[in-house]
Amino acid sequence: MSANRASTKSRVSAISSTTSARSARIKVTPAESINRRSRSFSKGKSSIRQASSMRTGRSSKCLAVNRGPASRAASINNAASSHSLTARPADLNGGDAVGKKRRNGTKAGTILAAMLLMSGCGLIPVHEEAKPELLPPVKDKVELLEVSKGHLSNEIHGTGVIVPANTEFVKYTIDGKIASVQVKAGDRVKKGDVLMTLDPQSLELDLKKQQLALEAVRVEMDKVRSGDSADETKIAVMNVQIEEMRLAGMEARKEKLKLIAPIDGVVTFVDFLRPGDRAVAYQDVVGIANEGALQVRYSTPQGSLTNLTEIEKGMPVELTVRDQTVTGVVKQSPSSAPFTLDQAVADQNARTLLFEFDSVSSDFAFGDNVHFKLVLAEKNDVVKIPRVALRSYQGRDFVHIIEGENRKEVDVVKGLVTSTEVEIKKGLAEGQQIIMNR
Repeated sequence: MSANRASTKSRVSAISSTTSARSARIKVTPAESINRRSRSFSKGKSSIRQASSMRTGRSSKCLAVNRGPASRAASINNAASSHSLTARPADLNGGDAVGKKRRNGTKAGTILAAMLLMSGCGLIPVHEEAKPELLPPVKDKVELLEVSKGHLSNEIHGTGVIVPANTEFVKYTIDGKIASVQVKAGDRVKKGDVLMTLDPQSLELDLKKQQLALEAVRVEMDKVRSGDSADETKIAVMNVQIEEMRLAGMEARKEKLKLIAPIDGVVTFVDFLRPGDRAVAYQDVVGIANEGALQVRYSTPQGSLTNLTEIEKGMPVELTVRDQTVTGVVKQSPSSAPFTLDQAVADQNARTLLFEFDSVSSDFAFGDNVHFKLVLAEKNDVVKIPRVALRSYQGRDFVHIIEGENRKEVDVVKGLVTSTEVEIKKGLAEGQQIIMNR
């Protein structure tokens, strides 16, 4: 029994010594455990940051990884060596399974970080600059027109108004005060009608005075005749004759108090006079136009580009009034207008045309609008093109044509030019095609 007990003790002590030695090998202080965890956590974070950095941009390490297998292997070894754990005494003494697992986990994390580094660099897209797309050249869209022959007419169109051809102005030959105005513009009057009257009061008083003066010299003449002096009788007779002449003048002046219409017609002008105003002798106060003598008046606006210099007196004109078309002639043009020293009248004449009807309809009246067409020049059966197709440069006239696939300039000689077309005398033929667009 003693021997069994001794054997049992020895076995227990051996197990205890083995357990103590094993405990000594794996025993880790709390501070060392915290340091190990901190280092592992820091290494993991560092690996994640490096992998993230490599994925977000092209770093120098990415460039190194992309250089080749040898460079990649060197990078992995460097990363592994930089992230390996420093050997500790417990590890040198043998370590246990837990330490190995931790070391293996750390190495695996390092290798994983390096692999992520390489794969991240490979996954980063390389944006190459896009090459511009080559487009086919744009071809000109050519608008062609076939040259033709036809009629050309250079015309002037406009709208005038019917005005009197002849106007007779009436005036007083004596001064006086206006008593009444009996007409207005637009009234029709007959020859002999009274248009205005002057106040007769002052004239009637002068007449009475003159009549008394005449009676006085007649009495004096009768006295002288009864005497013997022939000379005194002769003087008295002369005085009577003088007073009679004065009385006759005053009576004639009384007839001039009335303004009488000299012709039949329409009143076109009345001076702005009212009863009580003073009329001045030989000043026009009323105008009367003959209804049978009508003409058309056309004036271009101030600053108009319409050229009237080519129009001559006697040119035929087509006149349309109230849907009735009649013929006429140019009665007055700027070149045939009468000379005047009044600059305002001269400027007006330079912009005015007067047309005379060949025959006047009874339907026509003063103030009616008249559309006219005046042909300055015309030609038949001539080669013509639109004016927009004709090019001019430094005195040279030309057109564009198609020759093969190219444009070609052809010089031409132009003739009659209208507002829309132009005659081509030389350079083009009927049926030839020209380019319209520039």
